[in-house]
Amino acid sequence: MWFWSQNSVEYEIFKQYERALVAIGIDFSLEEVQMALEACTYGLEDALRSTIDYVLWLQKNEKSFFPNAMRD
Repeated sequence: MWFWSQNSVEYEIFKQYERALVAIGIDFSLEEVQMALEACTYGLEDALRSTIDYVLWLQKNEKSFFPNAMRD
């Protein structure tokens, strides 16, 4: 699964947000999720933060969401 080396900036950024993403239901074992992460290096931190913020907004406003159906 790991496409970033453990000493890369991308890996460090990912590890900062990994627990929050798992908590909102993101399944990192899915190939689509892995491909999206691998393709997103520029703006990675903004993308992860925005995903978390969006899901929290959906939950706060009692909107349905399907964690692994989120797209660009």
